[in-house]
Amino acid sequence: MDNVLRAGLLAHSRTWDYLCKVGRALNLIDSALSAIPYVALSGGKDSLVCLDLARRVKPGIPAIWSDDELEYPEQETYIPDLCRQMGSRLYITSGYRSIHNGWFRPWSVHPYWREKPPGMIEDPRPIECLARDLGFGGVILGLRRQESSKRKIYLSKKHELYDVSYGMTLIHPIAGWTVYDVWAYIVSNNLYYNPVYDRLASVGIELSKQRVGPLPLSNGWHLREAYPEMYRRLIARYGNRWS
Repeated sequence: MDNVLRAGLLAHSRTWDYLCKVGRALNLIDSALSAIPYVALSGGKDSLVCLDLARRVKPGIPAIWSDDELEYPEQETYIPDLCRQMGSRLYITSGYRSIHNGWFRPWSVHPYWREKPPGMIEDPRPIECLARDLGFGGVILGLRRQESSKRKIYLSKKHELYDVSYGMTLIHPIAGWTVYDVWAYIVSNNLYYNPVYDRLASVGIELSKQRVGPLPLSNGWHLREAYPEMYRRLIARYGNRWS
């Protein structure tokens, strides 16, 4: 991250609007602690901010990562390292329950793209069932209205904190944050963010378009430019499914 951008983010982190958003997020998490929540960790910037906010309210709060097999290569080491640094217990579960972009179900076709991580919990049920078995009654999610029209509609219909029919409390502490708010929080708190972002930035992808998530959902140009060797392997195995 260049010095001009960093300086701008640090200045933003001192604004009244930003400080109010942080205070509101901390209060929201605090009000939901009776639900015994965990943090849904993806390796992306938004869940990183949620994990740090949550540990400020409840040190040692645990996290669950749903490993989707086709992940950026940094994920395997970054997520466990982050949780160790944050003092959070990490549960890794198989992403088998999901179908990404209509064609990819993680951990379903041998040989796998890579080896399964040690201790991965293989449970095909909805993740809420696994979470309840582990003793959790709520989940802290890094969804933001700004990310997409679908999420804007979803979060406008739901409160930032609400109960759902299967008994889990969903908490969205950064629902109203902008991408600039998120990065201001990361920079001003000197958080250990995923090195994928620096790699994407190195090929000219602007801050607002940088995404970390399952590779079937990733932008093909981003993959081709930032990870050319991996992109060739993906095409060779799965065909040209990336635009």
